[in-house]
Amino acid sequence: MPIQEMTSSRDGVADREARLPDKPSALLELALDGMAAVDRDEFSPDSDIYFAGKGADGLGRLDLVGAVMAKTLGCVINPPFMAANAVTANKLRSVERLVRGDIVSAVAFIRSEECYDAMVVPYKEERDALYESLTWPQTKIVDKWDAIEERSLGYRDWDEYNLAEPLLRDLAVDLRSVGW
Repeated sequence: MPIQEMTSSRDGVADREARLPDKPSALLELALDGMAAVDRDEFSPDSDIYFAGKGADGLGRLDLVGAVMAKTLGCVINPPFMAANAVTANKLRSVERLVRGDIVSAVAFIRSEECYDAMVVPYKEERDALYESLTWPQTKIVDKWDAIEERSLGYRDWDEYNLAEPLLRDLAVDLRSVGW
């Protein structure tokens, strides 16, 4: 999959940004499908790197956010929070939070029109208020995934990704079951 790295020009990206789904489950499925399309001879998955060019091993690195950018946007916005608009930036950050098992922040990012700083998750008060507003099935899903260690969903190579991917697909199913 050829990937154009884009850091300043936004030519044609806004139309593709509009196609990013509004639900966390659909975003996660889009990311997982994007990673499935990655050429394993060119890239290795790494849950801590959005996108990086070829390293010493001759492989580029990307995470599920990078897979969304490559598959849906057709380019890599590096860093992702510099997307053309706050909604797109927040959707990309939502994918990142889902991979970390932080469902409340993922949902808060999608609901927000404010663009958060790159390293900031939604404020604790905002997250707490969102959690309090959830229905019982939603809190059950959040609590279930909060209990899973973040390392279980992380990956540094194809072997680790192949272990994490079924858990992430289960997460997408759980999210869909409660309307997310």
